[in-house]
Amino acid sequence: MKRYLLSFCAAIALISGLGGCQEKEEGPMKWVDLRYRAEDSYSLPWESPEAFSFLVKSTDPWTVRSYNPDWCTITPAEGEGNPAIADAETYTVSVQYKDNAQLDDRVDTLEIKSDYWVGKLITVYQKGNAYLDVKDEEQNLEIAKTGGELTFAVKANQDWSAKVIEGGDWLSVKSGATGSLDGSVSLTVGENTGEKRYGAVSVIDRHGEERVVVKVTQDGVQLDPATFEIRAAYNQGVYELDVVSNASWKIEKTDDKAQWFTIENPENTGEATVRIAMNDNGGTSIRKTSLKITTIAGPGEPVVTREIVLKQAYLQVPKRTVFDDSEMSYWRPDKGVNPVYLGEQGTYFEATTSGSVYARLYRSDMPMGTHTYRWHSFSPEVRVRLWWTFGNNNEIKYNLRADGDGNGYTEISTSPSGPDADFVNVEGIDMTVPHEMTVKFTPSEINEGYCHVQFILDGVEFQSFDTGDNAVMECTWQKEIGIYFGCYTGNAICEWYDYTEPFSWD
Repeated sequence: MKRYLLSFCAAIALISGLGGCQEKEEGPMKWVDLRYRAEDSYSLPWESPEAFSFLVKSTDPWTVRSYNPDWCTITPAEGEGNPAIADAETYTVSVQYKDNAQLDDRVDTLEIKSDYWVGKLITVYQKGNAYLDVKDEEQNLEIAKTGGELTFAVKANQDWSAKVIEGGDWLSVKSGATGSLDGSVSLTVGENTGEKRYGAVSVIDRHGEERVVVKVTQDGVQLDPATFEIRAAYNQGVYELDVVSNASWKIEKTDDKAQWFTIENPENTGEATVRIAMNDNGGTSIRKTSLKITTIAGPGEPVVTREIVLKQAYLQVPKRTVFDDSEMSYWRPDKGVNPVYLGEQGTYFEATTSGSVYARLYRSDMPMGTHTYRWHSFSPEVRVRLWWTFGNNNEIKYNLRADGDGNGYTEISTSPSGPDADFVNVEGIDMTVPHEMTVKFTPSEINEGYCHVQFILDGVEFQSFDTGDNAVMECTWQKEIGIYFGCYTGNAICEWYDYTEPFSWD
């Protein structure tokens, strides 16, 4: 998400005379107050780019210029200032770029200047008109076992080349290894006497950059399981493994001593779903073994084998903490009334009704994993909050709020919010009964190195998002984090806190 920032820039210059070795006569100190509202950069297509605009005003006359003035038109390119900046006219500057007739991308700089002061440099990126493509229907080619030739067309307005990047022992470029403008590439495919195989051809532009990958599939014996690593729950029961094949095949254990699972349908033909029945894992470590899938070949036919790793998780038992006086010595009471330990009921948090004085605890060395807080005895106006902090004003807030009539609702917020900040919350919560608020941090499968964050109420997930992509960027996987938790208005009792460490399949 791009954000506009209003920048206030001021500078001082010492005005002096110029001369050879003459003594310089000092002049008055001069201020320039140049203000603008503009993005740091703009990206434009090569053809028919739309004009963009920004705001400028100053205490002194100002100008906007391009380092490549032949590329664009700036309207207005200059304006008057007013020493009383509050009364200065705010100008809307429009910039219209021309089509980029060159193959290569180009980069320009716009300079906003008032008097001697350069307030901002704006970078403008414009694509070149070079193109290099292969039709979608020709990017996935298939050929029979016997092999032969394949051809695909290249559409281009530049020099290009093609080379085999996968399957080089049976796939080669017959013609069209290099070309200019529109052309074609012919491939030679050898006979396949084994399993189904896959090749690829890269189409490369004049700068050596890959632009298109054409995939080549040659028929043969197929044996493709849906996964090569099964990850089953500790109480999975039955795991179903889909297998795509064009032959008869069997699946078997590689270790007969692994008696904690059985294969219900070990022999199959063509596409099938294998059912693997597992006993619950009551231990404290992962079970691990492997399976072997083999085609049942006739005379002269090739045998194809696949090996699959089978892992079964164990039941993780969370570590439970009660906030008694001893435990609270590891936490810092923050901004208001200190919580009070009441014994078996839990720990009492009482903030003011207005919210000007909180009752909360803080700790800065919390690990990633699953964090659950159980609350009860809510006052009519209570607002319970879990507030996670990550540095640099990055934060996640999970509120449970009462509406004064015995019901409640959740509130989720993040900063920075990122592109997916339209959070779904839970409403109509019965605030006369206890509730468990959970935040779970796991590795993101979308943004490598970041976190997948789940919000859970009473064991049911109601919202999740991934950090990174401009959303809470400081929340990276396995980073120690800080948390404030407690009451921000009203009062409630925290009965206990559970922590479950992240599960590792390694």
